[in-house]
Amino acid sequence: MTRGTKDCIGCGIDEPIRNNYFNGKLMEERDFTTEQHYFIKKNRLHNQALHGSGAVCGLKVTQHPNEGCRTQYVVLEAGLAIDCCGQEIIVPEKQRIDVQAWVEQQLKQEVSIASIIIGLRYCESETEHVPLMLTDCFCSDEDQAANRIKEQYEVVIASRGESDIQPALAPTQAKLDWNHSIALSQQRPTAFLADHLHQRYYLLATENEGSTSKLYVYRDDNHDLVTAVDAGHHAQDVQATTLADYIVVSTHEDEQPHLWFFKEDSIRTQGLPSHRLKMDVATQLVFSRVDDALFALSSEKASVSAYSGGDIKNWLKGDAGEPAPKVSALLDNPFNGDDSQRIPAQMKITPDGSFIFFVLQNENANTVLLLTSVSHLFSGSVDPESARIKLDDLDEEERVIDLAISSDGEMVYVLSRDKTQGRIRAYQFDRHEQQLVQQGGGVVWPGQPVSLTISANERWAYVIDNGEAEALALSEQGNLKTIDLHLAIEAPIGSPSDEGLNNSLGISGEGFEGQLSHRGQLLFVLAYDDNPELEPDRGLLAIVDIQEEDCEALFYKTLDGCKVCGDEDDFVYLALMEAYNPELPMVDELVGQKVEDVNLIDNIKVRNVVPSAQQLRDVIHCLIEQGLASGVPGPRGEIGPAGVDGIDGTNGEPGEKGEPGEKGEQGDRGPRGTRGPKGDPGPLNDPNVGHIRAVSWVHDDYLLNDVLQYDSFVKEVGLVVSFDRKIQTQVLSRSVRAPFFDARFETFGSNSSGYASLFGPSRIEWSPAIVEEGDIDDKNRILNAQPVKDEDGPNAIIFKPFLDLKNDFRFEMLVRFTLHGDFILTQDGFVIDANHREGFISQQPGYLSGNGRMGNQFYSWFYVGSPDLTDGVRAFTTRGGFGIG
Repeated sequence: MTRGTKDCIGCGIDEPIRNNYFNGKLMEERDFTTEQHYFIKKNRLHNQALHGSGAVCGLKVTQHPNEGCRTQYVVLEAGLAIDCCGQEIIVPEKQRIDVQAWVEQQLKQEVSIASIIIGLRYCESETEHVPLMLTDCFCSDEDQAANRIKEQYEVVIASRGESDIQPALAPTQAKLDWNHSIALSQQRPTAFLADHLHQRYYLLATENEGSTSKLYVYRDDNHDLVTAVDAGHHAQDVQATTLADYIVVSTHEDEQPHLWFFKEDSIRTQGLPSHRLKMDVATQLVFSRVDDALFALSSEKASVSAYSGGDIKNWLKGDAGEPAPKVSALLDNPFNGDDSQRIPAQMKITPDGSFIFFVLQNENANTVLLLTSVSHLFSGSVDPESARIKLDDLDEEERVIDLAISSDGEMVYVLSRDKTQGRIRAYQFDRHEQQLVQQGGGVVWPGQPVSLTISANERWAYVIDNGEAEALALSEQGNLKTIDLHLAIEAPIGSPSDEGLNNSLGISGEGFEGQLSHRGQLLFVLAYDDNPELEPDRGLLAIVDIQEEDCEALFYKTLDGCKVCGDEDDFVYLALMEAYNPELPMVDELVGQKVEDVNLIDNIKVRNVVPSAQQLRDVIHCLIEQGLASGVPGPRGEIGPAGVDGIDGTNGEPGEKGEPGEKGEQGDRGPRGTRGPKGDPGPLNDPNVGHIRAVSWVHDDYLLNDVLQYDSFVKEVGLVVSFDRKIQTQVLSRSVRAPFFDARFETFGSNSSGYASLFGPSRIEWSPAIVEEGDIDDKNRILNAQPVKDEDGPNAIIFKPFLDLKNDFRFEMLVRFTLHGDFILTQDGFVIDANHREGFISQQPGYLSGNGRMGNQFYSWFYVGSPDLTDGVRAFTTRGGFGIG
């Protein structure tokens, strides 16, 4: 018989052995020990393999309650952890940890201290020693043995260098992979346009040794060249109208700047512009996605011309020889300095077409950022000083290079650089004050960036960077860098993060412009050749695949084998104090202190969390009910295109022409009056305004299985929108064309008659209705609506946009529904606050539209027909709701 000392229980996977019982079996100490080890091992293996290691609950490291003790002690809260062997570490009550004593011991041993990690290690001790009854059976002279084994813990304090500190949750990646390259021999690319409506993209390029320009048209699925047409001389930019029915090129003809308008449906067969518009200077172009207003910015001086969308459309309907649309000269602020000092002028318009940002260069060769409303632009010229936006955090040597606007126009991201590094800052756009409010300290990295593009979900910035120092600004190899925008917002103002650089991809040449595809899965990069002085002398269009994170691959990490404890994994990491200074207090939050004046206790960065099934259930339930409302926002939906013009009404009988009066002399233009003081901002969250209460479809989901059922569904049921107040439908009845709402239909395929893409309804009907509270289900969907008369106090509208589809329409269709809140009045005369917040209209009980500002537009969309699943992206589901019968 051997003495009952504790045997070591192995860590990891080995062959389990358990007792086999039978009558008459002689039981020794060995048998009972095996029995214990079997179940202990099974429990630890379960913890290790199915739960992982880390903190389960509690175990927060906090500052000492006594301020005078904070340079010596921290406090460990009670809690539970699991180490890498699956051993459960239980801390039953608060524990004071003497950090200073550990530091003094390290200093005596001349051990340098960088950052400190505090953790827990599992340990055991023998207790309740009792006398041995058969002492002569043991080889030892001891007459006692431990009656119990106590499972305990010990606090571990360890020093780690900066390179040894790895976050518990590795940051997600935005992966960049090369897809395709298009080389243009002896040419330099100047501009690029992706047209997702017609599955085309357009590349504008100019000869290296001449001035002749070409417009190349490619298919977007296989990159095949469709056609190449002449584009004048020294072409500058290419853009398209909202429906992409016209492709517009800024170029020169007979040494005169022009805009050439190519019809999309005939560019391959004719290859000539249908209309030409003379300009004063060659330009960068921007179309408003709302009304096709056209803005042109000079590439030589900061002069801007603008044309209203209505004038452009009317001009394009007529012959090319008709008078050109009226132009407004809006801004005039010439560049100064030589070419080496200049940066490309930039012009960006908000998605709703209300405001325009300009990045320009002033007389001191410094960049300036201007902001003005579109209505102000058309009302008269803009004073650059009054439109200038001052960025408080911008250093004197920094130059603004580019900016990007979020899909909802709420955020603006500014790219800048100095002589050694690039920087991105995030700003919230305050439309009332027309100011940019900085959000976080931004992100910096070594480099010389030249272009900025942001992902649809605003998680990543894609930056073209041509060097890490001023001397490398025209290096032979550019880079496409991925920047984490979350870090830009999380960093304190004045302390930018230098960890935002996620990864990069080399560009074979000097990159200068980037543009995302419609779905954000491809990035198009324009570049010049590696070395223009050597053969081949060419321009490049690089097409890059973007995969923001392969989350599915996380499930298959188990194929790499079971986790094995490493040399430094025998204790559980709880808290981190980076750049530890023994003379500074240890605190868990900053209260009127600077981060460099304390040792900040970080309970998040290195702590691996082991969630319980209850926690996972709560998180999943929260995501189902609320989405990511309290976390990182997902990608915003695209703003739908402007509707096509309706059919003109019949002209009335002309009246008798009166006698013309004598033309008077033109008077002198009076001096401009002094600018009045800015008025107080309008009310936010006005309790009197109305809101959209519910709709009859499920936002971003399928309404019907068959497209051919659509017209019968609309005829019997319609699309219903209800409000939280009674509305005035008499005002809406004045317009036959119903301009207070739009319905647009986008197809994903083709019919026997040819390609079908984007079109409007053939006819529209609408009527007032009443929706009772019981007519709305718990998901906020309308189940029933009762048509009424105007005088009955309606609180809803039934819309019936018909298509008159033919039998060969057999493909999926996206229906975009837009409601203009400014046109709808409550019975008390207030407008509707119609902003559709985060797509929750048919998902969140008690939902009300609005963002605290009166008016705005309500955007929603749904699908009709059987989806095309060849790309494996959409999964078809039917969620019921308001249906026929």
